[in-house]
Amino acid sequence: MWTALSPKWRGWRPERASGSPHFMLTVAVRGGMRKELENYRRRAGRGARLAHGMARPWGAFVNWCWNVRYSFMGLGSPAWHRRQAALSRKAPIDPYTMRRSAFYRATMGSFGQSCRVYSGVFLHYPWNISIGDRCVINSGVHITAPVQVVIGSSVLIGPYVVINSGSHEYRDRSRPIRGQGHKLGPVRVEDGAWIAAHAVLLPGVTVGRGAVVAAGAVVTRSVDPFSIVAGVPAVPIGSR
Repeated sequence: MWTALSPKWRGWRPERASGSPHFMLTVAVRGGMRKELENYRRRAGRGARLAHGMARPWGAFVNWCWNVRYSFMGLGSPAWHRRQAALSRKAPIDPYTMRRSAFYRATMGSFGQSCRVYSGVFLHYPWNISIGDRCVINSGVHITAPVQVVIGSSVLIGPYVVINSGSHEYRDRSRPIRGQGHKLGPVRVEDGAWIAAHAVLLPGVTVGRGAVVAAGAVVTRSVDPFSIVAGVPAVPIGSR
């Protein structure tokens, strides 16, 4: 393809006058880009068609190999967490969003289809976490589940959301908080809810079906279906 296009290059020029390292390629296309593509297909012939035809099965084979590798990792083991950390550092774009989803689906057994997981996501105590189909888990989300965390289908979880089904006890002044144990309570997010950026869900709460939790809200009590909550602590401000 580069051979076919090389006579048409006019060269490079800086995208910005400040000398930015980003460049924009200026191409003089005689007869239009369509002619270029047709010319490339004609020259490449059967080899190009064969390569394009093999791309999908090859991708499926690579995914199958990853799934086989993941199946030997114990859920929550050091190897599992190392792999989670390595995947979390990958770019927040495809194919890495799908690869992270494939990792969780292959190892957790309670991770739905057609989910998208962006970079910087960490799941702690993954054996207590259940996630439904078609969910979006955005960058920087932390889910800590010393007891059960259940996320329904078609749930949107914004960047840097924290969901924690455990919290420290702190009422006894005579002892350090560190030594007072934990307060535990399951967390549930029902189908179609939206948890906006930087929100926090604390132990024992349920976010009802189709509800909206505003950015930065701290949810200490359950949220009714289709209601909108905001603030610290979160209070109802409307409904859908």
